[in-house]
Amino acid sequence: MNDFCQSGLPKVRPASDIIEREQAFHIYLDMPGVSREQLNIEVEGNELIVSAGTTHGVGSKERLHSLEFGDVQYGIMLALSEQVAADKIEAHMENGVVEIILPKQAKKPTGRIKINVE
Repeated sequence: MNDFCQSGLPKVRPASDIIEREQAFHIYLDMPGVSREQLNIEVEGNELIVSAGTTHGVGSKERLHSLEFGDVQYGIMLALSEQVAADKIEAHMENGVVEIILPKQAKKPTGRIKINVE
């Protein structure tokens, strides 16, 4: 199982937009509170797997007065089209929004591919 399925934190599927353009599919994921270091994007087989956790946390010497959002584990798994060039996927993150660009191709490679976030 993937990391986001094993965490004890509440599971949240990020709000997402998927747009097909001429050269690529663009996925936008809303993941507030997530840093690049907490973000994991991989392709395994024909699935795009995105996971990340937030770490706001309350210290042992702090008193909690209100909690409307807390640490969560974001996770989403999407099936990839045969059109996607998985080895050319790019990801960018700005202001809590992750953009994943899936270029189109004629054939799809197999195996596991780690995606770096810029």
